[in-house]
Amino acid sequence: MLEILGTIGFDYRVAIANLVSFLIIYFILKKWVFGPMKKIIDDRRSMIQQGIDKAQQSETELLVAQQQAEEALKQALVLDPDSLKALNNLGICEEKNGRPREAEARYREALALDGSYARAHYNLANLLARAGKHGEALAHYRAAVAADPDFAEAWNNLGNLLVGEGAAREAEAAYRRALETAAAPPGARVNLANLRAAAGDYAGAEALYLRALEKNPADVEARCNYAYTLEQADRSAEALRQYQAVLEIDPERKGAREGLERVAAGARER
Repeated sequence: MLEILGTIGFDYRVAIANLVSFLIIYFILKKWVFGPMKKIIDDRRSMIQQGIDKAQQSETELLVAQQQAEEALKQALVLDPDSLKALNNLGICEEKNGRPREAEARYREALALDGSYARAHYNLANLLARAGKHGEALAHYRAAVAADPDFAEAWNNLGNLLVGEGAAREAEAAYRRALETAAAPPGARVNLANLRAAAGDYAGAEALYLRALEKNPADVEARCNYAYTLEQADRSAEALRQYQAVLEIDPERKGAREGLERVAAGARER
């Protein structure tokens, strides 16, 4: 048999040596590479599953808490049917629990008792805006800020809706009014910056973006929009740095990655 194998060039001694070498390498890999790698993968899977389980548990606990809050508010309304806060907060709970029609009825019930209740106007406006009823939502945002001129979130959301309706000048006034309040929402400054950039006022937009980033350097939306404004102003090198900074914070930010590619492509063409 060995003679036959020899005639076709097969050297059994080499084959045995190769087999031994393979078994040695396999043993080493199994013990020092495959084993630890499998453990790392198993540990990783376990951590991911634990994270999923905790998230599901937290979601369940939140749902139970919301349901308990809803029941408590209903009991409060049995004792005091005209409680504006209870009606408004019950509407919020019903909305979070997936019953917007009931929530809308609660807000309207509160407003029937007191037409100047700013919070009910605001929550009803938010609900109507999400439902696409923009005209009615605008009316309730305006009623909210008329009842409470320092209602920053209402001014900001009013501005957002006005932008969508093409009323840029009125939207700008709403954003500026939001920024004048003591509790100015951070988003109002970025929204105003976006509006100024869209109008071609790059210098004005830049000042607003920089102020927003001074307060929150990790604001990826502000930084990404600032980068785009720099790009539009033909300040490619600065735009490139800002897009890179966005991706350091959020590597999955699609707009920043696309912006980076645009700027890099433009630089190559030059």
